[in-house]
Amino acid sequence: DLHSFPTRRSSDLEESLRMKRSLQAHCGCHDMDIAATMDLLSEGRKKVGVCQRGKQHSESLKMLRSLHGQVDNPDIAWTLQNLGMASQEAGDLEQAKTHLEESLQMFRSLHRHGDHPDIAATLDLIGNVNRQNGDFDLAKKHLEESLQMKRSLHGGEDHRDVAFMLYEVGR
Repeated sequence: DLHSFPTRRSSDLEESLRMKRSLQAHCGCHDMDIAATMDLLSEGRKKVGVCQRGKQHSESLKMLRSLHGQVDNPDIAWTLQNLGMASQEAGDLEQAKTHLEESLQMFRSLHRHGDHPDIAATLDLIGNVNRQNGDFDLAKKHLEESLQMKRSLHGGEDHRDVAFMLYEVGR
């Protein structure tokens, strides 16, 4: 899973990416390694600029889709979520919503058994995009679904995720 790696320094990731691309050219380094490095690198560049991050997430998504085809995959779902957040930061709310809804669909397919933190987090993100876009009813629907899921995931106990979602729904 791409998102289980600890945060690394940007320069280390850039060097890793350079080496992996060089190895790919000479001995066939796997595209998945390059895609994973690009995704991590773009996360570490929050201060460098949204456009660069979005470009790297897009490139990572293309590689992942070429590797996995039309099969639902958690790395693709996470990359779609990252693209959605980068689009939101860039002010492209329609594109953000498109990427986040595709991510949600994929997470729902991957976690068919029901409630899952990935689904709840994506619902929260979609709710915030809808709020930012002025669609308050749809925002409330997604945020409340995320809240219910987080309550279920935490067994109805007090938890910071639930407290945060109560704040999100109430604001």
